[in-house]
Amino acid sequence: MKAIKRKNVVLAALTGFGILTGVVPLAFGGGMSEIWAQILLVGVMIASAVAAGFWQRELGKLQIARRIAENPILHIRTAVISDLSGRSREAYWM
Repeated sequence: MKAIKRKNVVLAALTGFGILTGVVPLAFGGGMSEIWAQILLVGVMIASAVAAGFWQRELGKLQIARRIAENPILHIRTAVISDLSGRSREAYWM
């Protein structure tokens, strides 16, 4: 569950950075006349959308992991039944 939380933090940071990087040039608009700035903005927006998609998927995994960890039925230890070999099985039943 720690790994899932760590991935969530990284993906949230990437999504937030992408949104901020995309919004600032649009809000101030000074450097958007150049074609390389527009290409960079489109690339950042696409990367941010992909990171947001992965972030949503990891949030679903985190919710499932929390439900599994909170489920009291899963904390019950189960019995282990060993497989008996053919010889000992015959000796056991006779």
